[in-house]
Amino acid sequence: RQVHMSENENDKLDFSKKIIENKIHNQRVLLTRYARNSSCDISNQVSAIKIHEKKIQQCSSIEQIMGYEGNASRQYFAALSSMVAEEFKFKGRSRRPPKDPFNSMISLGYTILLYEIMGEIENRGLSPYIGFMHKDMENHPTLASDLLEEWRAVIVDAAVMSLIQGNEIRPEEFHKDQNTSAVIIDEKGINIFLKKLEKKLQSNMNYLEYLDHPISFRRAIWWQVSKLIRCIDNGSFEEYQPIRIR
Repeated sequence: RQVHMSENENDKLDFSKKIIENKIHNQRVLLTRYARNSSCDISNQVSAIKIHEKKIQQCSSIEQIMGYEGNASRQYFAALSSMVAEEFKFKGRSRRPPKDPFNSMISLGYTILLYEIMGEIENRGLSPYIGFMHKDMENHPTLASDLLEEWRAVIVDAAVMSLIQGNEIRPEEFHKDQNTSAVIIDEKGINIFLKKLEKKLQSNMNYLEYLDHPISFRRAIWWQVSKLIRCIDNGSFEEYQPIRIR
């Protein structure tokens, strides 16, 4: 059933719209929260993100969806950079390699969270390598990458912003590799980051509309995988509700 739905263009489009629309919504809500404690004016970025969010349901292909997602993310990260201390400012998203401390932390966080989601998928009898939104790549867990999109901003980005705004981590915890130009977090910084991320995963939230009680973020990931399994069993993503913060 998972393979069948992964080959159905309508199913894949429906799933992608749900995931990305809510991802962009969550990015926008988080920015407005951070702005309350900042003197920066991010109204232009927030307005632009809202426009991209509204475009998702009009898309006729996953490529279109990912185009709007990319535009929204550029605005989102530009706004985040404007609200962090000078020593943690960055110029957009950089991955391989991360070129600054901010990107170094979120890359590490995304990787950890990807494998957490991947383990949950495998434990529940699904294949993490058969996804619906991201393109198949050799040895890449595309389904885990699909589900990761729900959680990037609300878990990893939120943890990193908390570390920076709370002065819990310092630029001295990072160094630049002269051969690759990658900015790497040192052992002390990793320990600080891992404790923060674990605390976030254990903290309670109440953002799943089909539950009427708070649960931890880690438990919420379990629930979302369970919800996905039911959707695959039913042959429809109609009942899948991505996390949506208020």
